[in-house]
Amino acid sequence: MATAPDANRLQLLREVAGTKVYDEKKQESETILAETEERRKKIADLLKAIEERLLSLETEKEELKQYQKWDRSKRGLECAICTSECDDAKKRIDEIVGKMNAATQ
Repeated sequence: MATAPDANRLQLLREVAGTKVYDEKKQESETILAETEERRKKIADLLKAIEERLLSLETEKEELKQYQKWDRSKRGLECAICTSECDDAKKRIDEIVGKMNAATQ
């Protein structure tokens, strides 16, 4: 031991003192902590992207509601116009039929 190189003696002292196990556990813990921090950052990025998408979807939802409102109004007006045109056509038919009946009598 006395003639061993300094590095070997230091390693032996660490093993005897129990610091080698401590250093190994410390290194493992630091590695786990770094991996956990990396996963936390990825999760934070994903959460930010999800929140942005959610905001975009909220805007689209409001636009869709407005579109549906105007579409219902348009359909109602189209229906009213068709009904009015149909009534006008029936009146014209009745007038023509009346004139034909009067002409044949």
